[in-house]
Amino acid sequence: LQLVAHYIDCFGVYRSINQRTLGQSALRYTIFSLVKEIRNKNVDELAEILKAKVESFDESLDGIWDFNLNQQNKRFVRYFLARITQFIEDKSGINSHIDNYMADNIKQPAQIEHIWADIFDYHKDEFEQKSDFNWYRNTFGNLVLLPKGTNQSFNKDPYEKKLPHYLKQNLLAQTLHPDCYLRNPNFSNWYMAEGISFKPNTSFKKKDLEERTGLYEQIAMKIWSPENFHEIANY
Repeated sequence: LQLVAHYIDCFGVYRSINQRTLGQSALRYTIFSLVKEIRNKNVDELAEILKAKVESFDESLDGIWDFNLNQQNKRFVRYFLARITQFIEDKSGINSHIDNYMADNIKQPAQIEHIWADIFDYHKDEFEQKSDFNWYRNTFGNLVLLPKGTNQSFNKDPYEKKLPHYLKQNLLAQTLHPDCYLRNPNFSNWYMAEGISFKPNTSFKKKDLEERTGLYEQIAMKIWSPENFHEIANY
C-alpha cells in the first residue's frame, strides 16, 4: 500500500508541476496497464517496477522553474507547500502533520502567502514591466503557507516588515529569518547533512527568489525520489 501510494503521489506531483492534466480520460489506459503489470508481485518486485516507472517519466521536477500560480492550480500549490513544510518539520524533530496545512475545517486554515506584496513600486529597481514582476511573484520561490488572518494582516507590507512575522510561523516560513538558524540544532544538523541550501534572507530580491525556488526543488527531490521505493520496501 505504501509503495503504490508513493507511486501515485509521484505521478500526480510530477505531472502537476509540469502543468499536465490529471483528468480521467487522459490517464485511464496508463493506470489500467499499470494495475495489470503489478498484480501479484511481491514487495521487492513491486518496488523495482514502480521505481523504474518514476525514473522513466517524461516529466521531471525541473518543471518547478516554469510553474506559475493561478486560480486553477492553487489546490496543488497548497499541497506542494504543505508537503515540503511538513517534511522539513518532521526531519527537524517537530511534531507535524499534513492535515495541519491542508484541512479547511479548522479555525485558521493554511493559505498561500506571497512573500512579495502585490505592489510593483517596491520592485521597479529590478523589473521594467509589471507583467514580468507578476510572473516572478507567482513562482514557487515566492510562496509559503500562513494561517488565514495572519496572511491578510501584513500582506501589503514590504519584505523587511514581513520578516519578523515569519519567525512565528511554520518552519518553512521561519527559514527566511536569520534567527531560525540560531540554537536550532535538529534543523541545522539535518539540512547540512543532507546538503540542502537553506539560507536566511534579510532582503528578498529577484536572485533570492530564484535561489529559494531551487531550494524547494531540492526538498521536492527528497520527498518524491524514486530511491524512496527501496526505503519503503525495506522498512
